[in-house]
Amino acid sequence: MLERVPSHVYKVGLPFITFLLGGLYGMAYIMEGRVEVKEARDRLEGFPKELAEELKVDISKKKKISLEEEYEKAKQLASADYENKPVPKRN
Repeated sequence: MLERVPSHVYKVGLPFITFLLGGLYGMAYIMEGRVEVKEARDRLEGFPKELAEELKVDISKKKKISLEEEYEKAKQLASADYENKPVPKRN
């Protein structure tokens, strides 16, 4: 005889599989959009400036950041009179 499927399969398993498949579809949709945007930006690299200004498209390249430059900026921001003080403990 066939055994009846426990109800927790329907209460827990079915929603889990539904959310899993929905998330998979959603992530695929989002990633596809990211790829399309990246490809569109790559095509705009050789875009004429006048046409880009007319269409209000930002074609400026991002500045590359190096760790050494950021470290030097952080060193300049740190004040010379900094003193490490312990926090008083509660009684």
